[in-house]
Amino acid sequence: MKKKPDLKKTALLSLFLTFAVILGYVDALLPLQLLPIAGLKLGLSNLAILLALELFSLKEAALISLLRVLVVHLLLFPSPNGLILSLCGGTLSLLGMALFKRLRFPTPSVSVIGGILHNLGQVLIAVLLLRTPSLFACLFWLLPTGALCGGLIGILAAALIKKMKKAPYFKDAP
Repeated sequence: MKKKPDLKKTALLSLFLTFAVILGYVDALLPLQLLPIAGLKLGLSNLAILLALELFSLKEAALISLLRVLVVHLLLFPSPNGLILSLCGGTLSLLGMALFKRLRFPTPSVSVIGGILHNLGQVLIAVLLLRTPSLFACLFWLLPTGALCGGLIGILAAALIKKMKKAPYFKDAP
């Protein structure tokens, strides 16, 4: 007998994907010229990924993360290199966050790790693709800003998780 699809779970996953895409789109449009580093972003879509890690499994959070990267890049950045950088940064970030969440670190700390690993993953891949080791100098700015932005996103995520756990709709979330 075929298993019935879980409509509530499908609806929630769709909602989280939409949330991640909107946040990624807004993040890409924000003009952050505060530091002399190209491509600096706040990592707003990480909020949706943190929430997905809390409510769903790593598999579902990874699906949301992958689809978010693909959709945002198709909308804004049709560059294959940009897609590779985002996929690698996002994958390393997600795996690090999942590990630290499993080790029971608080959500803001998990998010800090995600921000740092995302930047580290992107720079490592950029160095490999472009064969330009001098790009490691970008880490001087990217690691602290990744930690700061990750911490702020993590604080917001922790507050939202606390509220969501009290909401009747999310109490029985899959």
